[in-house]
Amino acid sequence: MKLAALFLISLVSLGTAELPLDVVTPSGYTKLRSWANCSLYRIEAETTYDYAPLLIHLPGSRYDIGYGYGYLLANEIAENYQSLMKSLLGDKWYDGLLMETVALALDWQWTDYLLDVCGVGEQDGGGVPVLSSQSRLEQRHWSQQAQGLTVHEANLEENEITFGGFPWTLRLRYIMEFSSDLLEGRTLWASTNNTVGFNHMIASAPDAEAYHQGTSSGPVAYALETMYQYTAYFPDNDPREANAMYNDSGTTVHIGFPMKEAVWRTNHGYDPVIREHYEWSQSPSSWSMQRYMFIHDALATYQTEGKPIGYMEAVNITAIAGDKGKDPYICQNNTNGTNVLSVTFEPNDQTLYVAWERSTGVNWRPATCSAYLKLSLRDWFALKPPLNFDVKTVL
Repeated sequence: MKLAALFLISLVSLGTAELPLDVVTPSGYTKLRSWANCSLYRIEAETTYDYAPLLIHLPGSRYDIGYGYGYLLANEIAENYQSLMKSLLGDKWYDGLLMETVALALDWQWTDYLLDVCGVGEQDGGGVPVLSSQSRLEQRHWSQQAQGLTVHEANLEENEITFGGFPWTLRLRYIMEFSSDLLEGRTLWASTNNTVGFNHMIASAPDAEAYHQGTSSGPVAYALETMYQYTAYFPDNDPREANAMYNDSGTTVHIGFPMKEAVWRTNHGYDPVIREHYEWSQSPSSWSMQRYMFIHDALATYQTEGKPIGYMEAVNITAIAGDKGKDPYICQNNTNGTNVLSVTFEPNDQTLYVAWERSTGVNWRPATCSAYLKLSLRDWFALKPPLNFDVKTVL
């Protein structure tokens, strides 16, 4: 599935190959519709997306957030499902079926399922997270909140799974609402149960600031390798990762290369228990391992050059690791990639960089080869009517 191409990277301390990045700052936001205090906006920016990405603001209770999401995105959700049905079933079958008859679990198909939506929501009494949104469900694939925590996920196929736990998309939201630092995030994670195998990450800008000021020795981020009833927590430069080996046709091969002040994951794990239950290849030639090394090599090159890693460098690393076909350093003009969403956080400045997959069918292109929108979240996090930045209203 395309979402498996997402990966996790948290740069704690901020010439590798440089992709020709297209980073665009929006010129403003146009309000499309509202319900109660919730509003849906079109992000105004010069990009090559077929449709302008959207931003949805969802303040209030969980009821308000859920109802507002469904109400404001009803048209887009219906159109998204119809596109899915037709691409999977064809007009001959689709035209004779009712929507509810074919309301199957189609969120994870290969083409045209991810709405280009970014959202900001505030639970009464809780944190203020920004989120990604997929299809019909208000949830979290990645999230950044005003206090400086970030969370994200990448696939990790494990054979120990259950339905008896906290759905991971809502669980990440829970962490965002009720955590203000890394310890609180880890404590809340440990108090709830895993359902399926995923790599997750929790990173904390407040902890990173304390680390750089010398008032804390870290950690400032954890990679979480998970399966049913088990989570392995990895800070930077972890010895389990450093000592990981793989038997490749009788030859023992080193496959773990952690670094100080950097934490990252693709779609495999390094904890011995996690590796025992892993269902995909752990070979050095696996695509997950190759992308792990793309990130490592970029970090190592910047380190060797003595080049500080600012956020444009971080976006570059993010873009390199996103699957775009055979060559990770070139955007090929074809549909061979699988990356549908690419995000880099800048929590200290309450900014993020986000790109989505572009177009459909033969014109489809991966997120890392699309425009990255540089979204300032500061005004949205502090949003109280009237708006104090450029928002136009569609009557």
